[in-house]
Amino acid sequence: MEIADGAKVILRAPEPSIIAAGRAEASKSLLDDADVPFHTAAHAFSKGILLAAVKDFTGIGDADGEPLECTPENVELLLRDIFVFDRLDAEYVVPIAKREEEKNVSAASSDGTTEKETAAQTIADSPADTNEPLTEANPSMEDS
Repeated sequence: MEIADGAKVILRAPEPSIIAAGRAEASKSLLDDADVPFHTAAHAFSKGILLAAVKDFTGIGDADGEPLECTPENVELLLRDIFVFDRLDAEYVVPIAKREEEKNVSAASSDGTTEKETAAQTIADSPADTNEPLTEANPSMEDS
């Protein structure tokens, strides 16, 4: 993905381990401070995903213009640039988060039972007679 003139970031395809890395960073931020604002935890989630997802980059240099090697430390530095972070977040993390959210939404419940379930049920022929006296033949209704 091109992030600036001649600067490109190569990202891994989204996979469970990348999403887990984002969740781990968000959890870590919440463990550090239980009252952390939502946007801080969301930033940690995105950062965790991006740290795990960046495979390589080209066209990115240091202050002297020397090309930087793609190391975890340099990826961390790259993500400190708000424009780079926002671009990667919007184009890589947000679609992942939306897919995850869609997977976690509960399916609508059915409005009844299926024919198969109905056919398998045993249905009483008549309602219970509440005036019937308790007998030995019906021990389940005896006094406890």
